[in-house]
Amino acid sequence: MAAKIGTMNSETGQAFLLTSFCNHHIMPEQTRQLAAIMFTDIVGYTALMGNDEQKAFDLLNKNRQIQKPIIEQYGGRWIKELGDGVMASFNTVSDAITAAIKIQQVCHSSNDFQLRIGIHLGEIVFEQGDVFGDGVNIASRIQAIANPGGIFISESVYNSISNKKEFQAKFLKEVKLKNVNKPVKIYQVIAGGVTIAPARIGQRIKPTGKILSVSMIIAVLLIAGFFLKNFFTDRSQPRVRYETSGKSIAVLPFVDVNSDSTKEYFSDGMTESIITELAQVPGLLVIARNSSFQYKGKTVNPVQVGTELNVRYILEGNIQRSGDILRVNAQLIETEKGGLVWANKFDRKMKDIFLLQDDISGLIIDSLKMAIAKGEQAKLRPPTENLEAYDYYLRGYYLFRKGSGTDRNLIDSSIEAFEKATSLDRTFALAYAALGKAYAAIFFIYDPDPKWETKAFVNIEKAIGLDPKLADSYVAKGNLIWTLSNGFPAEKAIKEYKHAIALNPNLVEAHESLGAVYFHIGMLDESLRELRTALTLDPASRFALPRIARVHWYQQKYDSALFEFSKVSQPAWKREQALVLWYLGRKKEAFKTLDQLSTVLKSQGELADLDATYAVFLAGTGKNKEAQEKIKLSIQYGQGLSHFHHAEHLIASAYALMGNAGEAVEWLQKASDHGLPCYPLFNKDPNLKGIRTNPAFISLMEKMKKQWDFYKSSL
Repeated sequence: MAAKIGTMNSETGQAFLLTSFCNHHIMPEQTRQLAAIMFTDIVGYTALMGNDEQKAFDLLNKNRQIQKPIIEQYGGRWIKELGDGVMASFNTVSDAITAAIKIQQVCHSSNDFQLRIGIHLGEIVFEQGDVFGDGVNIASRIQAIANPGGIFISESVYNSISNKKEFQAKFLKEVKLKNVNKPVKIYQVIAGGVTIAPARIGQRIKPTGKILSVSMIIAVLLIAGFFLKNFFTDRSQPRVRYETSGKSIAVLPFVDVNSDSTKEYFSDGMTESIITELAQVPGLLVIARNSSFQYKGKTVNPVQVGTELNVRYILEGNIQRSGDILRVNAQLIETEKGGLVWANKFDRKMKDIFLLQDDISGLIIDSLKMAIAKGEQAKLRPPTENLEAYDYYLRGYYLFRKGSGTDRNLIDSSIEAFEKATSLDRTFALAYAALGKAYAAIFFIYDPDPKWETKAFVNIEKAIGLDPKLADSYVAKGNLIWTLSNGFPAEKAIKEYKHAIALNPNLVEAHESLGAVYFHIGMLDESLRELRTALTLDPASRFALPRIARVHWYQQKYDSALFEFSKVSQPAWKREQALVLWYLGRKKEAFKTLDQLSTVLKSQGELADLDATYAVFLAGTGKNKEAQEKIKLSIQYGQGLSHFHHAEHLIASAYALMGNAGEAVEWLQKASDHGLPCYPLFNKDPNLKGIRTNPAFISLMEKMKKQWDFYKSSL
């Protein structure tokens, strides 16, 4: 599969890719010519990936099998795949349209998926097998607004076929396309097996060639009833709506009407409390805070939010504090049509804040016609009766989230607030759990003094003792067990995560952590299950998607891994994308990706992994001396790091490629001892091919397989 740059199957991703086209440095080998550029895209592919990933990949193969022969049959040039889309060029407009019609007809007959197709005629630049220029940009934008099953063309294409009787087309509308200076007139191709979209009301249709048949006019009228309500809205980002649970909700950040930045912690905390409360309701899917809070401070379109988060309802509102009075305006909106379910104003005294939260949650539950199981009401009890303690807790958690991983001073300040909260209420389990998390953050990120580890464990155990049903505590405990024991014993950490999920199935951190542990011990199918659940709960997760890509890599599903990595924005994960490119034999792209990363990666751990990856690539191209230098740098950067095991695996791979079996096995043993006992990876890693007959390697693999079999049978 070709490389996918940016976030594929999205208008944003295409914009990133096409900006690269337009700004690309033009080399001497370039040629300019007038050509018809065709873009195709599978309708709803991203949604399908979330529902049935294997079927989605099967469709990619079928899409390729359908399109490539037809493009070649009509003299076209298959240029590249872009995620679930295809870009091709043709010397003549007639060939391009004929091929597009044939492709749509075959897709229509197969009834497996639908395509959008856009075609534009313009000057483009061919260079080293790729194409660039405004013609590419325009064709892509036209494809993005095409209706499912349809073919949209620009005016330049229409003018080329207007006098050809074998083609029929009609004017649809004039649109302003992103990054295109002038409005573009859009026409649609009419042919058997090609779905057409309605014209604007009152607009005269001007077909070319033969007059539309009566049956086709009837078909237009029938189809129009479906498309008319949403076709003429802004389609710069094509809306993908797939089946959602009727009991799914996202709580958007409540707005502080007072606009007091010093009180921001309160409105954020209020939002989080409602999320937490709703997350404990059986049968209700609640989107995690991380994804909901990406809309903070933004004007939102409920329908768009529903599509992006795949939820049926959103809750939004504002908060106003005046002395001892708290006023909350909230509204529940269904996202299919953006209709208002209810809007309510809640006036309470501050001392009744938990009653207010219960009022809001109760209204939502009633609106969704949900019955809380007998005994579940106990989960919704207030976390503390002391409002001052609760206020300090909210302050502390606001500071903790803001400073975690970036600012030790903010973590210290959060600890002060949590300790104040626990001093005011010695039974405040939630505050003790938060305190344990904060101490753990100091230990893992800033200061490896064992006293922080002890403080973390003590406070987490205190929280569990006070409230055995507080799911957060078990996740924190599992993380400590797993990290401090270098991955062993995995079953103890897994037990904590599973217990947390049983208490709160919507707790995304539990699914992410469980998926990570399963990954490290080689239970890859189980890892995918948990990570996909995490991605459903938190579509904006910075962890689930790249970890899913990593699992595919370990399964040697390199095309799948590359597709997922292409949607990840964090620079550090691009190193693993480079590895996948390497495994696919795209060595120049792999080196180029690493070169780009070397200027942005800053931490010791990132640099250790980067140099270890360079060592693999250099060894694989016969540059053993340079590979040895990179290994030295990786070891230098990685000394004392708890997560050096990934670099150790790469160093082993480099030595294997250099033919040094002894060093390779030694470093594989280190990687296993330090928390990467992933039998499936070592067993199939193509970089280790040269040492598979080595007795020491065989012995190591036998030991790892026994461990792997044990986990598979016992967990």
